[in-house]
Amino acid sequence: MARVPYVSMDDLAKDKQPIYDRIAETRGSIEGGGMPNSFRLLMNSPAAAEAVGHLGEYIRLHSTLDPAARETAILGVARALNSQYEWAHHEPVARAVGVRDAVIEAIRSGRAPMGLPPKRGRVRAGGQRVGAKRRAHRAHISGGRASAGRAGGG
Repeated sequence: MARVPYVSMDDLAKDKQPIYDRIAETRGSIEGGGMPNSFRLLMNSPAAAEAVGHLGEYIRLHSTLDPAARETAILGVARALNSQYEWAHHEPVARAVGVRDAVIEAIRSGRAPMGLPPKRGRVRAGGQRVGAKRRAHRAHISGGRASAGRAGGG
C-alpha cells in the first residue's frame, strides 16, 4: 500500500483533469493502457506530474534516440538502481521495440550485452553509469551526442 494516496481522475478539480488525461494517453499507448501508479502518486501535485509527464513524453516519443536504444538504456538504469518497478514496466516495452532477449537477460544479470550495435552500446553504458554512479562520464556524454545527435544545432 502506498504511503501517499493514489489519485484518480475523480479526485481532481475539473481544470486539472486534462493533465491526468494527457499522461494516461501517452503512457497508455506505450504500456498497454491506463495511468501508471507512479503518475497516480505524482498527481497529488498536478503541476509536478505535468512537468515530469512532458519530459518523459519528449524522451520517449519525440527525441532522436531510437526506441530500442532508449529502452536498453532504461533497463540499464533500472538494473543499476535495482528498480523492480521500472524494470517491470520497461522489459515488455523493450521486447516490443525489438531489444533481443539475450540483451535483456545480460542486462538483468549485470553483464555487458554482447553484439549490440555501437549506438545502443554507448547509450546502455551511459545509462548504467548514471544509474550506478549518479553522474555521467565525459566519454558517455560524447558518445551520447554522437549517437543521438544534438538538437538545436550546436
